[in-house]
Amino acid sequence: MQTDHLGELNRQLYPYNSAHQEAIEDFFGDALLRPLSAAEREHLASCKLFLVGFSNRSGSTLLTELMHQVGMPVPPRAEVFNGEEVTLVSQRDSYATFTDFFLSLVNNWLSDGQAGFKIGARQLFWLTRTGLLEHFHSVRLITPRRSDRLSQAVSLYIARQTGIWTEVKSDAPQPSREVGYSREGLVQALQTIAVTHYLFDYYCDLHCPPRLEVEYESLLQDPQHEMSRVAGFLGYQGAEPARADLDAVQIRQQRNELNARLGERFRTEFQWG
Repeated sequence: MQTDHLGELNRQLYPYNSAHQEAIEDFFGDALLRPLSAAEREHLASCKLFLVGFSNRSGSTLLTELMHQVGMPVPPRAEVFNGEEVTLVSQRDSYATFTDFFLSLVNNWLSDGQAGFKIGARQLFWLTRTGLLEHFHSVRLITPRRSDRLSQAVSLYIARQTGIWTEVKSDAPQPSREVGYSREGLVQALQTIAVTHYLFDYYCDLHCPPRLEVEYESLLQDPQHEMSRVAGFLGYQGAEPARADLDAVQIRQQRNELNARLGERFRTEFQWG
């Protein structure tokens, strides 16, 4: 796929704009991208890239933790295309362009010709628009989702209120998560999730990448089966799905009585029946 023409589409038709994109472009300025050498083009043409497209509280962290656990080449938690992450790493390692950052990122995680990373919906549009993805042998998309989007929205609302996005398993006392009910806050969270799912669907309608959806609830019920599905989708021979072990994942499920109470009040106010 050629991507030169994507620059002709405005932000409404090709929604690549985000705070992360702005931070990265501001940091690199006119040196955002550079031409690839013939050797770099040849190298990328032999590489397969997979991207884990996430919506907030979709189970993407659990998914990438398990993928990493069974041997797939993906960072278990990092959102590597966030503006602050790109800026921090580029300053530390003296990358002159985003192209240099991206090539180093791929090479650092490459295993058996594949590498993968978490990515947000607008980040995916932006990365495609840079033209870097067109050089890969293939690009595949994995999208985690939750069948109960209201529970996802409640979780997102609580995370926004408390600032606690991931809890590591620990015997230490956990901070209080008592949060009051906000009708508008919960609706905004639900809208955010719905829009993100729309954007991934729209991206797939435009570009038709091979896509696999992974349901959070299925991941909890049978992680080994879901890891087999992912490995088969990627054609990644180095994975060992039988090693998938939820107890070994060092993140704590955040759902508790507060989530149930907020969700029930929302259902009472908004849902039929």
